[in-house]
Amino acid sequence: MFQPAGWTLWEAVRRTVDPDLLKSCLSARRDWRRAGSPRFVYPFGLDRSENARRNRYLQALQAAHLSAAKAVAEALRAHLVSGELVARGRRDSPLAEVVPIPAPAWKLLRFKDFKHSIVMEPRPNKTVVYEVRIIPALCSDDVLHRLYDQPLVEVFDRFVFNDPQVAALRKRAVARGGRPRTVGFQSRLHQAYWYIDYGLPPAPGSVGSTIDKHDLGNARAADAVLRDRFKRVIQLLLDGTLIAEGVPAAGGGPVEIPRVMWSRKGAVLDLYKGDYFEQYPDLQASEGHILPLYLGLTFRRAAVPPTEMLHVKPIQRDHLLQSTRPAVPSPTQDPSTNSKAVRNAKSRAEARQECSEWLQEEMRKSPSHRPFPKPKWRQEARARWGDLLSYRAFDDAWDQAVTKSRAVAWAAAGAPKRSKQ
Repeated sequence: MFQPAGWTLWEAVRRTVDPDLLKSCLSARRDWRRAGSPRFVYPFGLDRSENARRNRYLQALQAAHLSAAKAVAEALRAHLVSGELVARGRRDSPLAEVVPIPAPAWKLLRFKDFKHSIVMEPRPNKTVVYEVRIIPALCSDDVLHRLYDQPLVEVFDRFVFNDPQVAALRKRAVARGGRPRTVGFQSRLHQAYWYIDYGLPPAPGSVGSTIDKHDLGNARAADAVLRDRFKRVIQLLLDGTLIAEGVPAAGGGPVEIPRVMWSRKGAVLDLYKGDYFEQYPDLQASEGHILPLYLGLTFRRAAVPPTEMLHVKPIQRDHLLQSTRPAVPSPTQDPSTNSKAVRNAKSRAEARQECSEWLQEEMRKSPSHRPFPKPKWRQEARARWGDLLSYRAFDDAWDQAVTKSRAVAWAAAGAPKRSKQ
């Protein structure tokens, strides 16, 4: 049978949960098991014949173990709810098709078996999801939708330098005397200058599971995974599937940064401010301080996928009719309110909010059963709001509606169950 790529639940815990939290859980589990052994010598002069005191002692150890295990499970859940980790699984049957598990669903899913990687939906459905596999967000198929309309600083902070696996490896390295890289590794404060060609391109299909080998050492393992995440973002920009916009330092409005700029040797990103430099801005250089080329970079969706650029027919330039020409704003009006970009942004925000309210009404009508699959709802939403509602905007509206309506069944992965006739 086909095995989905990614980590099991236990592998994800071992690789991404805070090492101190995991160590505390394993220690509490070990103490509880030892206390149950017939050869265990109880502390403080505890007599074995006193069953009541013995049982209270065992119950205290068991409670400590359960509390620590719950803290570990909640730490993994937090990574999944935030979208830093992405999960897939087989719903209803071990032979079912592998489908994504939405991030909001993890607020309610219950971990049933970490060893066999199984989770369960709460009542009333109690649907079991088998063979759950987890991967970092930057390794997922829908990574582009997670990066659209996000500032460059936030993307690198959330998905690169604070990637759960990177953070866990970094903490292990520091605890053992290592010095792994952090975002602000420079000696001077308020600087985070990184060359855009940092590291090597990631291996195709790799999710980082084979990078943290013991022979690399603690700090080297953390840096290797950090390098993998860093280059995945840059590779999307090099491929043209993701574009970045920035304000030219010379002045003007936001412009698209050409793809060729992401292959320039010596180019640097300031990951505290989100600026792009053509070369390293050495403050001690005798020639003076080097200014950035672009300020405040933000990621956007590519208008035309690179694979389709050669197949696009030339557009015929027709003259606009008088009624369709853009109106000239009055000099007395605020130009920011007449900006086409501002108007479009407001329209898209309104469409997303209206879509969320519409979905909430539908979810409240049937909170325990989703009558149609999610793609059909997306198709209807697109018919209502058109291009004002993007793929990501619909997903945001869907997640918001699930949270506000508390319709657990709508957050479940896969197609809805058919009603029995």
